[in-house]
Amino acid sequence: MKAKLIVLVKIICVYAGYFLGLLIAPFIVIKNLPTSIKDSRFYGIIFTGVVLVFTIGYHFLVLKIFGRKDKPKNGLELDKKWYIHFISSVGFAAILILAIWFLAVVFHGFNVQRNELNYGIISSIIILFIRMLLVGFQEEIITRGTLAYVGKSGGKWFSAIIISLLFSVTHGAEIINAIFYLNLFLFSILVFQLTWISGNIWPAAGFHFSWNFVMGGVFGVSISGKEASCILISVPKNSKEYINGGIFGLEGSIFCTLILMLMILLMIYIQKKRKLT
Repeated sequence: MKAKLIVLVKIICVYAGYFLGLLIAPFIVIKNLPTSIKDSRFYGIIFTGVVLVFTIGYHFLVLKIFGRKDKPKNGLELDKKWYIHFISSVGFAAILILAIWFLAVVFHGFNVQRNELNYGIISSIIILFIRMLLVGFQEEIITRGTLAYVGKSGGKWFSAIIISLLFSVTHGAEIINAIFYLNLFLFSILVFQLTWISGNIWPAAGFHFSWNFVMGGVFGVSISGKEASCILISVPKNSKEYINGGIFGLEGSIFCTLILMLMILLMIYIQKKRKLT
């Protein structure tokens, strides 16, 4: 019990340190950027890129501090067929989002129409693609990388549950929605399982990136409550919030809950079969 309490404190302190660092280092860089860059449509990519660079630096700093007795892997080594893990997880997430969206459409949760693709929309989709790729790596490095390493002595399931709770809370929205928070938690647990099976962070980053981009950039559903440029436009019906997720997007849908639960059970079965539990 004492060991787990120590792990809990370590995870919370390291995560708090990360957010404190975000308020200082990236802010200084962004503050000194020319106004022309701040006002450009590429500012989002630049800002996300700066946060990613800081996250990578913080990750290696934590590994150095807490890994003095060993040489911990950083999780992004180019071995163990990393590219297969990344690409396959991109496809896996795309299939899951397609399934959730399809079920929501079948049960009349959305009015779907094709977007008029012009230069502005296409360029916005490309920008979203790049941003979601950067965000995927940034969020997975700090959670499934940094925090997972700090919490490993508490047991993988214990640390995964604690980190997933923190992951859910820090993705909070202005309006409290139980299904949304539950789905964020389940999403995090599923991604943890992908890292346990593969032994690295590559599938986590690929899954996270694809999950966000396909949901927003392809199907036109808000990403954790944030609208995005898209190929299709899925307009949620007001009386079908449990189906379409309402303002929270598919992450607020009961179908997302069911699909994620099924996938978690599938991952548990795979881990037991491979004797990874």
